[in-house]
Amino acid sequence: MNEIVQYVLEVVVLPALAGVLCAAPFLIGPLRRRRWMVEGATASAVAIAFLVSFLVEPGWKAIARQLVAIENDDAPFERWHRLGLVAAVLVAAAWMLSLFRGRDAAPRTMLRTIGTLLVLGVLAAVFVEFPKVTVAGRIGQGALVFTSGIVWMFAGSSVAWSAWVVFGVLAALAALGGFASLSVMCGAASVAAYGVGALGALGAHGVLGALVGARDESAAPAGPGGAVMAVFGALTALIASCGIAYDTAGLSPAVWVAACMLPLAALVFNRKAKRSVRPFERAFWSWLGVAIAAGILLGATAGMQAMGAEESEADDALMDMYGG
Repeated sequence: MNEIVQYVLEVVVLPALAGVLCAAPFLIGPLRRRRWMVEGATASAVAIAFLVSFLVEPGWKAIARQLVAIENDDAPFERWHRLGLVAAVLVAAAWMLSLFRGRDAAPRTMLRTIGTLLVLGVLAAVFVEFPKVTVAGRIGQGALVFTSGIVWMFAGSSVAWSAWVVFGVLAALAALGGFASLSVMCGAASVAAYGVGALGALGAHGVLGALVGARDESAAPAGPGGAVMAVFGALTALIASCGIAYDTAGLSPAVWVAACMLPLAALVFNRKAKRSVRPFERAFWSWLGVAIAAGILLGATAGMQAMGAEESEADDALMDMYGG
């Protein structure tokens, strides 16, 4: 087998498959009728994919090293490895938050979600530290976690498909910024989100129903509940902060922040989504806005990077001409 293909299978495809398989029992079958289980499965599947990819790439010791000293361990301590620990915590948090949602009355769910996002923002600012980040930067990091979580609320029923796009954009930005390891982990999360979206459609409609648009009315909707908002918000925001800290290509921090805000683009075709009768059509129109915004963002980023490279080559040519 080609080494590149084998590497992609190990760090992207198989971790994504692990996340999707863990979510499958709650997306297809009788358990699909409980919304809190659907939310927990959707949120945890993406975090599991990121975590498993992390375990394949740097290894489990990179996470353990964040907590305890390991005997005879001479590997360097790297702050970005804290992302693996974050993903592990978010897997557990996804199910805890979903369980609370199942028990709460409707008016309390949003208050609990906002409270959770505030706590996650504070924890991210205090405990997740990347190189060369100032105190103001860490406060901004915590604020980004909170804001990113709120933004996922606008994704509506296309939340899994939107996550497919957003984590894919983060993977592309990490690759452009020279951070290959982070890129493949985001890629695994993106593929897992796609798998969750596909399973969610089958679970809500059935195999034949998904083709003709018929819906199983007993199936709970796959919407952006508290667990999804918390997990996707925290993970995307901290990936962006990590990408900014370790960027070697001069990408603007605004590009990373914009990637976290992409779910807002679900509102672009909001009128069409509301007018749609079938759930699949509503999800499509919500997703389409996110996909278009993602394409514009990546196109603009690649264009700016190409212009920067041309200017650098021109400066080098002038220096050579005048003996600089």
